[in-house]
Order: sequence, then C-alpha cells, then structure tokens
Amino acid sequence: MERILRRPLAMLAVLAGVVGATLGVARPAHADDTFVYVEANFDIAVSFGGNDTAEIKRAIEAAKREILAEIAASEKRILDYIDQNLEADITTCVRTSSGDLVDVDTMDPVSRRLITRAIDECANRAGILAGQVQNLGVADRLAVAMAEVQAISAVFHAKAGVEMQGQLANFISDFEVLFSRLTPACTYRDLQYGGFRTREHTCTAYNGEFARGSEHWRGNGQGGWDPWIPPGGTPFNLEAVKEQAAANTNWRLVKQSLPLLRTALDKLRRDLVVCGVQFGQVTFWEDDGPLIWDILDHPLRANGAAKEATAVATALDTHPESKNRRHLLAVFDGGVHHRIRNQNGSWSPWVSIGNHPGTASAVAAADAAGQLHVLAVVDGQIHHRMRGVDGSWTPWTKPGDTPGTATAVAAAVDGASRLHVLAVVDGKVRHRIRHGNGAWTEFTPAGHGGTATGVTALFDGTNVQVAAVIDGQLHHKFQVDDNWTLPWNYLGNPGTATAVAGAVDPNGDAQFTLIIDDEAYQRTRFAAAYWTERWVKHVETIGTSAVSAS
Repeated sequence: MERILRRPLAMLAVLAGVVGATLGVARPAHADDTFVYVEANFDIAVSFGGNDTAEIKRAIEAAKREILAEIAASEKRILDYIDQNLEADITTCVRTSSGDLVDVDTMDPVSRRLITRAIDECANRAGILAGQVQNLGVADRLAVAMAEVQAISAVFHAKAGVEMQGQLANFISDFEVLFSRLTPACTYRDLQYGGFRTREHTCTAYNGEFARGSEHWRGNGQGGWDPWIPPGGTPFNLEAVKEQAAANTNWRLVKQSLPLLRTALDKLRRDLVVCGVQFGQVTFWEDDGPLIWDILDHPLRANGAAKEATAVATALDTHPESKNRRHLLAVFDGGVHHRIRNQNGSWSPWVSIGNHPGTASAVAAADAAGQLHVLAVVDGQIHHRMRGVDGSWTPWTKPGDTPGTATAVAAAVDGASRLHVLAVVDGKVRHRIRHGNGAWTEFTPAGHGGTATGVTALFDGTNVQVAAVIDGQLHHKFQVDDNWTLPWNYLGNPGTATAVAGAVDPNGDAQFTLIIDDEAYQRTRFAAAYWTERWVKHVETIGTSAVSAS
C-alpha cells in the first residue's frame, strides 16, 4: 500500500515509528526483527513525498498506533527496568508520556504543546542520565526508555505542528554517547606458528561477555608480513567480533539506528541561515540543530568598544562555482559592511562598502547567479549597488526618488533574473522591479490598510512571495504573472511583531522568521500551500531588533 508523506510532519510521524521500533528491545533476540521494522518505516519516509494532508494525518495515526501497540506489548518489561534502575523522575515521566499518547487527539492545542515540551524534557533527562550513570547496565537499559519517549515525542511534535529538528539532534547526540559507552573494549595478541603469524582479537562487552576472532599473516620473504586470507575465506571483521561480544546488550541496535536517524535529520534540515541584530550585535544561526544563535565579531571598534549594529541582511550565493556561500551585510555606525561565510564555515573579514551619501539605516540583499544586489536605505532613500562574480563592486546609485521616507527594504530575484524590491515607505509597502537590462520600474503600492513596519520577499521557484508586518501582525501575499494576489492573507502571531525575514529551502518550502516582542520565532509555509500550525521560538534571542534569512 502506498503511503504519501510530506516533510516535515511526515518525517516526524515516521521517525516516531523509527525510534518506536526499539521499544521493548532488551535482548538481541528482538534486535534483528526490530531493525527490519525500523528500516521499513524509514524507507516509507524517504521514498514518498506529497501534499495530501489527509494522507499525512493517516501516516501520523499509523505511526501512533504502532507505538501504542509496541508499548502495550512491552510495557511490563520496560517499567520493570525503570523501577529497578532509574531515578524516580525518569520513571514518572516515562509512565506519564505513555499515558499522554493515548489522549493526544482529545487535547486542546495549548495542552498538546505544553505536553510536547514536557515529553522533550523527559527524553533529554533520560539521555543525560544515560551518559552519566556509572552502572553501564543501567545505561544499556536506558536505551529502551529513551527510544520510547523519543517516539512519543515525535508523534506529539507532529500533532502539535512543532519543529522537531532540535529535539532529534539532541536524541542523536545522546545515542552517540550511549553507543560510545556501550562499545566493547578490544585487545589483541600476536601468536607465531612456523612461517605464519596469527593476531587474536578479544572484545569484551560491559557485562563481561566476550568474543574472539583471528586474522592471519604470512612472511613476505623480506622480513615483513603480508595479509593472508584462507581459501574461500573473507577479510577479518573486527566489528563482527564486537557485535558478537555485545550480543546480549542494546549496543548493536543503537549502532544500526544511528545512520538512519542522522539521515532523517538531514531530511528535516532546510539549508537555512538566519542573521539578526541582538542588543547591537550581529547574530548568526544556521540550520544545524538546536535553534541557538552565535554572536559574530564587529568590524568597528572605538576605545575597545564595538560600534553597535542597527541592520542586517544575508543572501545565498547561487553561482555554480561558489554555491552555498552566504553573503552577510550589516549596518554599523551608519555604514554598510560586507563579509562572506564560505562553504567550510570560515568567514572573510568585514569590509566596508560605504561611500554612500548619508547615513544608512536598513539593508537588503539578493543574489542572481553570483551577482549580488545590495539595497540600502540612506536618509530615507533607497540606494543600490552590485558585487560581480569577480568580487568587484559597482558604485552606489539612487535609481530615482523614493516616494516618501523608506524605513525598511527587502529584495528577491525571480526566475527571469529580475530584481524585486519591496520597501516600507511612509508606513506602506511598495514594490518595484529592476530588469536584467538595468531599467527600473516605478514604485507601486502593494495595497493594504494599517501601518507596515517590516517586509520580506522571496522567490519560491514559481512566484514571488511577500510577507509584511502590518499593525504588529504578519500578512502574506503572492505575485503571480506580475499581478499581486488580493487580499493580503492575515496570518497573525502571538504578541507584537516588528520585523520579518523569509527564505526558500531546497524543498521549495518558505521559511519565515518573525521578531515578536524582541524575540525570534520561525514558521513554515510548505510548497503545497499550507502552514505549520504555530510559531516556534528560537532559543536565547531576547533583544533581537532586526532579522534576515537566506
């Protein structure tokens, strides 16, 4: 039966099956069957894509039923392990999580999200304990509890529409620590018989069980030794000896699960970068796990103190030879500065690209096959310059007067290499286009009531999407065949929003970051034209005043 799944909710649902497959596996007699089950669920996840929300819900329900059935079949065994070996809070939260899964569909959205957070905390506590407990037998059995709670967490994330990437990254990290702790210790000794030498390996698991395996050499006539494989034999495999020694532990199951979990995490990643200004410092986050931002160094210092940043922009370099580099622009002390983040994670130095006549207050950037467009609001007027593929810059130009005072600017390049410029001018969103021949259209109103404070633009491969903060709430619309869809789609958000950024990931899904009450939140609009249920808050972003994404 073909099941059509959709990222990321479908991945979350099937991940529940992936880790749920490990429930109740305390001895290796179950391990082989369990891994087949893991593989089958994973294959479904990576083999099908689609946009049928009814099928998504059915896939989630199927994963939930599988987990509940596995819990029911192994509950006594799991709880026996917990009662005998784990701290009381882990015992309580695992039991509570199992009960919550039964009631997930009858919960109101707020309760579902709160319980999702509690289950994640339970999974994280179990993972921390598995890495710290001195008794490796307890750590081994904790793999069962960790897998159960993480499976339940996956279903709750899917049901609540909550991003699971950070939680899955934490789970993988905990499993990696557990894998290292449970790996059998191996030693060897060399034995010589006539013209042959045998190296005998002994691997011992934490429970004292061991296995041996040998590899053989023969003299090469030059005082050295050549590897020798018996006729019809196979090369020596130390990993097989480890697996035999650890046959009565969960080590092999953890080992086999990790590659699938890592691949699943890669499927959830969006190749997304978000930059911001937090308390005057430029911050940077990339889609590599938990939503935690890094603070970058500043280009200007006076008397040892850094000049505060006031605006930021980022753009993905789309030139074939430099693809996936990121350009970062920031306004320091009224001047625009530029740097590049290379594919290997290294940064170029900050370079001033100032010389604009006046004080810059906002900046935007968009790339067209390696040609970087930079827009800056300078004394309320929009200025433009370009960086070529060779790194050279054109002078700043002001392509006509901005019809009023601009306070925010955004840019996107469409499939015809046209540059779309969106700006907030006197509280209203306006739009203009720069054609490939360098000609500019006039600014035209985007048509909305209320007062706009922030705007972002992106090209999703088909249409230009625009999102604007109007009266503190997010609104969204498209440009289709050079015409704007009407009216604006009101999305809403908790608190008061002031700024917004958007970018398209490799799946064609639009990722939006919104500043709400000086903190950063994220939400996804899928290519299939539906949104995640809620805004997900980034970690430790209090004091964020500006944001950009690519």
